[in-house]
Amino acid sequence: MRGRFVFVPNADTALLRMQTVGADVCINCPMPDQEACGTSDQRSAQNGGINIATQSGGPPEYIEDGRSGMLVGPYESNKDFYARAPKDILDKLRQLSDMYYNHNNGDGMWLDMKLESYLASPKVTAAAMEQRYADLYDLAIRIRKSIVHSMSLGRHKAPHIEELSDLMFKLQEAARDFLYRDPGLRGWTVIAGSPYFDQRQGGRLYNWGRDTMVALPGLCLEGKGLTCSGIS
Repeated sequence: MRGRFVFVPNADTALLRMQTVGADVCINCPMPDQEACGTSDQRSAQNGGINIATQSGGPPEYIEDGRSGMLVGPYESNKDFYARAPKDILDKLRQLSDMYYNHNNGDGMWLDMKLESYLASPKVTAAAMEQRYADLYDLAIRIRKSIVHSMSLGRHKAPHIEELSDLMFKLQEAARDFLYRDPGLRGWTVIAGSPYFDQRQGGRLYNWGRDTMVALPGLCLEGKGLTCSGIS
């Protein structure tokens, strides 16, 4: 394998930009249940790259195996992943290699897959994510209004006042723990929960907008009139 693989430590946004522009194929295969929705494959697809990814998390939402990319798995456990994934990935790489070199002989499958990958990428953009959250929040608000209306008519039992107060106090305390005033940002930021994103624990990465959106309903419990700005 010597001379065929290069390990690049300390990846940053500049390196990711180079990878997006220079790599024809992106392999994004986290172990089962270890990543909800990675962005490396999405970045590649939005620039016309072809992905090999596991059938878990975000990739199956927009990658159609053999058309807009390649999918491997699913895998039931980490043991299953290590036993099967290497061969599965190699098989997909062999297929893509044949497509790439055959494309010089007039075979259009390589360019067709690159185009389909690009056309599928808007399914997992920030705009698509925000619309999903808006739909969820709208449903939650309507359910809450229905419960409040039922309580006003005596059809829904209200929780005991002391039990409710204790629950709200615990929720507020938990929500407050995810807010962090970062001197580097000169303002408040939201901790995603992962130690890699928690500057208080020595994390070097900053939270993404999607994490803020996930946490927003719970953070509203904090009840201190939070003002959101600078979210990208």
